[in-house]
Amino acid sequence: WAAACASLLLCAAPVAHVVASSYHNSWMKHGTFAWIRENTPPGAVFAAKLDGQLYLHTGRKVFQITGGVDELWLETHPSNYILDYAKDFIMPSLAEEKIGKPSDFSRFGSLVYENKDEGARIYRVER
Repeated sequence: WAAACASLLLCAAPVAHVVASSYHNSWMKHGTFAWIRENTPPGAVFAAKLDGQLYLHTGRKVFQITGGVDELWLETHPSNYILDYAKDFIMPSLAEEKIGKPSDFSRFGSLVYENKDEGARIYRVER
Protein backbone atom coordinates (compact mmCIF):
# COMPACT_ATOMS: atom_id res chain seq x y z
CA TRP A 1 0.00 0.00 0.00
CA ALA A 2 2.80 2.38 0.78
CA ALA A 3 4.21 2.08 -2.73
CA ALA A 4 0.79 2.68 -4.28
CA CYS A 5 0.20 5.76 -2.12
CA ALA A 6 3.66 7.10 -2.92
CA SER A 7 3.14 6.69 -6.67
CA LEU A 8 -0.23 8.44 -6.48
CA LEU A 9 1.34 11.35 -4.64
CA LEU A 10 4.16 11.59 -7.18
CA CYS A 11 1.70 11.65 -10.10
CA ALA A 12 -0.78 14.08 -8.53
CA ALA A 13 1.31 17.25 -8.86
CA PRO A 14 2.14 16.93 -12.60
CA VAL A 15 -1.44 15.96 -13.46
CA ALA A 16 -2.83 18.85 -11.41
CA HIS A 17 -0.42 21.22 -13.18
CA VAL A 18 -1.56 20.10 -16.64
CA VAL A 19 -5.24 20.42 -15.73
CA ALA A 20 -4.73 23.82 -14.09
CA SER A 21 -2.63 25.19 -16.95
CA SER A 22 -5.15 23.98 -19.54
CA TYR A 23 -7.96 25.77 -17.71
CA HIS A 24 -5.83 28.87 -17.17
CA ASN A 25 -4.79 29.04 -20.82
CA SER A 26 -8.34 28.49 -22.05
CA TRP A 27 -9.45 31.42 -19.91
CA MET A 28 -6.60 33.62 -21.16
CA LYS A 29 -7.72 33.34 -24.78
CA HIS A 30 -11.07 34.97 -24.18
CA GLY A 31 -9.73 38.40 -25.24
CA THR A 32 -8.80 37.02 -28.64
CA PHE A 33 -12.08 35.15 -28.99
CA ALA A 34 -14.01 38.31 -28.08
CA TRP A 35 -12.12 40.24 -30.76
CA ILE A 36 -12.99 37.57 -33.34
CA ARG A 37 -16.71 37.70 -32.43
CA GLU A 38 -16.76 41.50 -32.60
CA ASN A 39 -14.57 42.09 -35.66
CA THR A 40 -15.16 39.26 -38.11
CA PRO A 41 -18.35 38.31 -39.93
CA PRO A 42 -20.26 35.23 -38.70
CA GLY A 43 -19.43 33.46 -41.97
CA ALA A 44 -15.67 33.99 -41.63
CA VAL A 45 -13.54 30.86 -41.94
CA PHE A 46 -10.39 30.42 -39.87
CA ALA A 47 -7.33 28.21 -40.00
CA ALA A 48 -6.09 27.44 -36.48
CA LYS A 49 -4.46 24.86 -34.26
CA LEU A 50 -7.10 25.55 -31.60
CA ASP A 51 -9.99 24.64 -33.88
CA GLY A 52 -12.34 23.29 -31.21
CA GLN A 53 -11.84 26.18 -28.82
CA LEU A 54 -12.19 28.76 -31.58
CA TYR A 55 -15.46 27.25 -32.82
CA LEU A 56 -16.83 26.83 -29.30
CA HIS A 57 -16.09 30.43 -28.25
CA THR A 58 -16.84 32.23 -31.54
CA GLY A 59 -19.10 30.03 -33.69
CA ARG A 60 -16.73 30.54 -36.63
CA LYS A 61 -15.93 27.65 -38.98
CA VAL A 62 -12.35 26.44 -38.55
CA PHE A 63 -9.94 24.26 -40.50
CA GLN A 64 -7.50 22.63 -38.09
CA ILE A 65 -3.82 23.27 -38.74
CA THR A 66 -2.07 19.98 -38.04
CA GLY A 67 1.20 20.68 -39.82
CA GLY A 68 2.63 23.43 -41.93
CA VAL A 69 0.61 25.95 -43.89
CA ASP A 70 1.52 26.76 -47.48
CA GLU A 71 -0.27 28.02 -50.58
CA LEU A 72 -1.51 24.53 -51.50
CA TRP A 73 -2.90 23.98 -47.99
CA LEU A 74 -4.78 27.28 -48.18
CA GLU A 75 -6.18 26.36 -51.61
CA THR A 76 -7.62 23.12 -50.21
CA HIS A 77 -8.69 24.75 -46.91
CA PRO A 78 -10.04 28.15 -48.05
CA SER A 79 -9.75 30.43 -45.03
CA ASN A 80 -10.30 34.14 -44.50
CA TYR A 81 -8.11 34.30 -41.40
CA ILE A 82 -5.27 32.43 -39.72
CA LEU A 83 -5.20 32.36 -35.92
CA ASP A 84 -1.83 31.53 -34.46
CA TYR A 85 -0.86 31.01 -30.83
CA ALA A 86 2.55 30.64 -29.29
CA LYS A 87 3.10 27.00 -28.39
CA ASP A 88 3.72 27.89 -24.74
CA PHE A 89 0.23 29.39 -24.50
CA ILE A 90 -1.36 26.21 -25.81
CA MET A 91 0.32 23.95 -23.24
CA PRO A 92 3.23 25.27 -21.16
CA SER A 93 5.89 22.87 -20.05
CA LEU A 94 6.02 21.64 -16.48
CA ALA A 95 9.02 23.89 -15.84
CA GLU A 96 7.08 26.91 -17.21
CA GLU A 97 9.80 27.54 -19.77
CA LYS A 98 9.01 29.35 -22.97
CA ILE A 99 8.97 26.78 -25.75
CA GLY A 100 7.67 28.75 -28.69
CA LYS A 101 6.39 31.97 -30.14
CA PRO A 102 3.73 32.70 -32.74
CA SER A 103 4.60 31.81 -36.32
CA ASP A 104 4.89 34.46 -39.01
CA PHE A 105 2.04 34.01 -41.48
CA SER A 106 2.56 37.47 -43.01
CA ARG A 107 3.39 35.89 -46.40
CA PHE A 108 -0.32 34.98 -46.68
CA GLY A 109 -1.81 38.30 -45.63
CA SER A 110 -1.79 41.17 -43.19
CA LEU A 111 -1.62 41.04 -39.42
CA VAL A 112 -4.97 42.39 -38.19
CA TYR A 113 -4.78 41.52 -34.49
CA GLU A 114 -2.09 40.77 -31.94
CA ASN A 115 -2.45 40.09 -28.23
CA LYS A 116 1.00 39.66 -26.71
CA ASP A 117 -0.44 38.75 -23.30
CA GLU A 118 -2.20 35.75 -24.87
CA GLY A 119 0.50 35.03 -27.46
CA ALA A 120 -2.06 35.40 -30.26
CA ARG A 121 -1.89 36.77 -33.80
CA ILE A 122 -4.60 36.87 -36.44
CA TYR A 123 -3.79 37.33 -40.12
CA ARG A 124 -6.34 38.20 -42.80
CA VAL A 125 -5.62 35.96 -45.77
CA GLU A 126 -5.17 37.90 -49.01
CA ARG A 127 -5.59 36.00 -52.27
